Amino acid sequence: MSFRIRHFRIEDFRAFQGSHEFVFDADEDRHIELISGPNGSGKSTIIEALELCFFGDRNEDNLLPYVNRQLVDEIEVDERVSAEIYVELFDSEKSKSIRIFREISTIKTPTGKRNVIEDPVVKARSEGEEWKTIQNPNEYLGKLIPADVRPFSFYDPEQTLGLDTWEEGHSYRELVERARKLRNYAAHGMELDDSASVDVSREYLRSVNQSLSEMETQLAVDESEEYLTMDSLKSEGSLISAGEKNLVSFALILAAGELEGVDAPAIMDMPFARVDVETIDIMCDLLRDASERQIIIVGSRQSVDQVMDELGDAVASRHLLSAHEDGTAGVGKKI
Repeated sequence: MSFRIRHFRIEDFRAFQGSHEFVFDADEDRHIELISGPNGSGKSTIIEALELCFFGDRNEDNLLPYVNRQLVDEIEVDERVSAEIYVELFDSEKSKSIRIFREISTIKTPTGKRNVIEDPVVKARSEGEEWKTIQNPNEYLGKLIPADVRPFSFYDPEQTLGLDTWEEGHSYRELVERARKLRNYAAHGMELDDSASVDVSREYLRSVNQSLSEMETQLAVDESEEYLTMDSLKSEGSLISAGEKNLVSFALILAAGELEGVDAPAIMDMPFARVDVETIDIMCDLLRDASERQIIIVGSRQSVDQVMDELGDAVASRHLLSAHEDGTAGVGKKI
């Protein structure tokens, strides 16, 4: 286990007005941070801010202001307001601390609002040394957390892997292609052409089916062209529920992350949405196993008490968020 998020701060980002800070307690024994709260309390916003800080904007056509809307509503044409995201990581393998600071602005133009994502400011230091500013921050972050790690590090149940049809989410082949690039990069420090391709698809499927079998589920996954097909072992040809599809996608992301040796924290947005109590138990068992090799941050509204009971002493700390009547969110308390 390498990377650990120590501190995280957002200021005037989306629903969060003012400055809000999280101190994470993950240590050598407890590796899961749970963020919970009602609808509108900012759980998904926190996940989005972390992803934005590491990788920049994933949707260049995003017209929704990143800056708190109450601040945006007060500016005139050609004026801008800014939000800030700050993350401090600790690389235990190298005994090095890394600070990532990113500013995001929203500009009001005559034709609408436009977001501007500034390049990150990155500082690093080894134990006992002074902080040093990194001169090529994008290149540094690209090596620290490669862009191809993103599918293995950020889980969103609304974007499950392709099961039978494209409408179900991302193509399985898309995940395999990302993994091929990541594996080649790790082995050679560069992108290789298709002739050097590594077929990891069967390796992934073996791993996820083994996990599902160990959890005593009645599910199995197979590959059909670029998508996945899934059969319930209980009765041939039975329909697969949305919850079961989420479970398979969830298990596959964790299995792929393990096989690729991803060190970056796994950050999950509402993974227990649309699943029943039995499935939550299975997902928590998978999470507990994954937390032995990786820091995991989970945003959840559903069945938080059950999740806490299932994960038990694997949880380092729980952060409670609050939703206010004016539409803003805030950090409640830490348990």
